[in-house]
Amino acid sequence: MVAEDGAKTAGGGVDAGCRFAQYPLMVERRPDGSIVLRAEEALRPYRARLHDFLFHWAEQAGDRTYLAQRGEDGDWIHLSYRDAAEQARRIAAALAERDLGPERPLLILSGNSLQHALLALGAMIAGVPYSPVSVAYSTISSDYAKLKHILATLDPAMVYAEDAAQFAAVLQLPEMRGRELVVGRPSAAVPGTTPFSELLAGGSAERLRQAEQAVGPDSVMKIMFTSGSTGVPKGVITTHRMLCANLQGYHQLWPFMTEEPPVMLDWLPWNHVFGGNSNMGHVLSLGGTLYLDDGRPLPG
Repeated sequence: MVAEDGAKTAGGGVDAGCRFAQYPLMVERRPDGSIVLRAEEALRPYRARLHDFLFHWAEQAGDRTYLAQRGEDGDWIHLSYRDAAEQARRIAAALAERDLGPERPLLILSGNSLQHALLALGAMIAGVPYSPVSVAYSTISSDYAKLKHILATLDPAMVYAEDAAQFAAVLQLPEMRGRELVVGRPSAAVPGTTPFSELLAGGSAERLRQAEQAVGPDSVMKIMFTSGSTGVPKGVITTHRMLCANLQGYHQLWPFMTEEPPVMLDWLPWNHVFGGNSNMGHVLSLGGTLYLDDGRPLPG
């Protein structure tokens, strides 16, 4: 811990009144030797569900760009908050009509994209836990061991891949049988898939109403899997309350972020916390704009 004057406290301990990132902390030293740090300022009220921000900004700034991604011609394709809310709601209805839910989750194989974001938002609205996993598990692995483990652990009712041809090998694994395979770009190499456009057609409004009413702050929003560097990937549950409270803490810690809607250009994958929870959460909660960078910070 580094105190406000920059001096480290002896033995790794901390002193009352120290500050972290210019934020005052209260320190409690317990008899068992543990140290508990608390912010002096209490956490202010926060929204109960992450997707509530989507509908808020759809009303307050509906024409503002929420997400943008380059098309095949190199030009940016813009998705406004209003359009995102409308499309995500239709997708949610389609998921609810298929009886997806806490026991029938969604697995997303492909990386960051407009369709990925819309599907994730639709899942939130319908109360369907979703899990974005590393693209490498499907495209680089030779035995697909980590992906097979995730399939056995999560047992998803639906699996999504943006490009059926790119993910053809894993979409045809025996472990995929019995699951609905949804693809953004179909391929003759993978027959029997559901086009993403079918989800955009929507579903029963009544089924959606019932599903949406069941979603609360402690509903499981997503399950993020660890890298598996110390063994098999492990699923980490994230509820709406966890992420919304975390974002509120960020905004109190860094109030400058709330002064104007943030605009980000970001490549960080959504199967990791930084890109998928922090950056996506900041943009959505503050009515910002995210430009999807399909590059990587590597030579070339």
